[in-house]
Amino acid sequence: RLVSDPKPDGFNWIAYYHLAFSPDGKVLASAGRALLPGGGNTDEIIQLWDLATGRRVRRLTMKDRRNEFCTVEAVAFSPDGKTLAASGRRINKGSKLCFWDLATGQRLTALNAMMNEPSDQGTRDSSSFPQSPIIQPRLAFSPDGKTLALNRSQKTIPVWETASGKQRCLLAGHEESTIYVTFSPDGRTLASSGWDNTIRLWDLDNGMELRKLTGHRGPANSLVFTPDGRVLISTGLDTTVLFWDVAALTHRVRAQSARLSEAECEIQWQDLAASDAAKAYQAIARLSEASDQAVALLQTRLEPTRPVRPELITQWIRDLNDDRFAVREKATHELEQQAEGAQAALSQVIQGKPTPELRRRAEALLDKLASVQGERLRMLRAVEVLERCGTPDCRRLLEKLATGQPAARLTEEAKASLARLARISVAAP
Repeated sequence: RLVSDPKPDGFNWIAYYHLAFSPDGKVLASAGRALLPGGGNTDEIIQLWDLATGRRVRRLTMKDRRNEFCTVEAVAFSPDGKTLAASGRRINKGSKLCFWDLATGQRLTALNAMMNEPSDQGTRDSSSFPQSPIIQPRLAFSPDGKTLALNRSQKTIPVWETASGKQRCLLAGHEESTIYVTFSPDGRTLASSGWDNTIRLWDLDNGMELRKLTGHRGPANSLVFTPDGRVLISTGLDTTVLFWDVAALTHRVRAQSARLSEAECEIQWQDLAASDAAKAYQAIARLSEASDQAVALLQTRLEPTRPVRPELITQWIRDLNDDRFAVREKATHELEQQAEGAQAALSQVIQGKPTPELRRRAEALLDKLASVQGERLRMLRAVEVLERCGTPDCRRLLEKLATGQPAARLTEEAKASLARLARISVAAP
């Protein structure tokens, strides 16, 4: 039994509406609303609980300022358990997304800014209430954690790349605002429901609609796939639960393109580093459809992340607090270049009692490293290509990448891809 005492935090009461377990089952996130003293002001809060002790370990808020109106409508852990995300709505300003680094509790402001811009202005406003329904934006991570989708007031559904925070594709087809989104177990298909009383299935390889399902006498307010992805279950406001046979759609054969020339392979390699996530996503799909050429290309371009001597990381972090500005700037640059190799050490700094300057620089570095760019981003997208292809040669290259620096993002992504491919092999008939 987890007991909230609102008084020490300065609240009159707390009400919870949403829950989520961390992937390892050790932490529970409870999200809801807390009433502030002296009137009707509320705070949208998320509490993190250690289930071994029953104690609260952290309190987070979705608000950027005290008088902001914002409700929390969903909370979710990323599949790797390193990030917490929440979605909510703002009056007349559509949806809002927030992300936190679970190791430090710090907001990932770069991702927050990227995924909340431009604002979802929506198709409804407060003047239409209660004639028109209030849209509750509920986010969903893909099973591999590489993408995130959101229903919202607009009729379209954005699908973001979680590494960069940029939009990979925009799903268009619903004739009214959307209510719910969910990924199939293999992450290739998205199901959505809308106030147009339809359920849509989407091919995430190309952003095209696969099928429109009709059957509910009203909108469907919840969707879930069975673990094998062959059946979609929907619950409707018409009080019915429907089971849909979608195996022919979710188990569709991935297209194989014609053989890519050497020049075409080079173009796709360049596009993997594109700042335009949609363009990079097309390169991922194109290379995945030509697995032989893709693995031949990536074998010459990918190397395991080299380890960095711990004493260098320690010295650079010490230099962040140096009296000389030039020394602090050089240390910041060096730590930024080391990327994930420095993240664990920077997180430890924040957990301690650093000076204001050291905390400021450490938090800024962690926030910047949370949004991957340039060559680091290309490497992660290349790993996604290898996992999609899944051939023996691709697995061998992933095994090689998995031997890199343990804390590096590339190493961890390669290990995660191998684990998912192993589960697929076990589940295959």
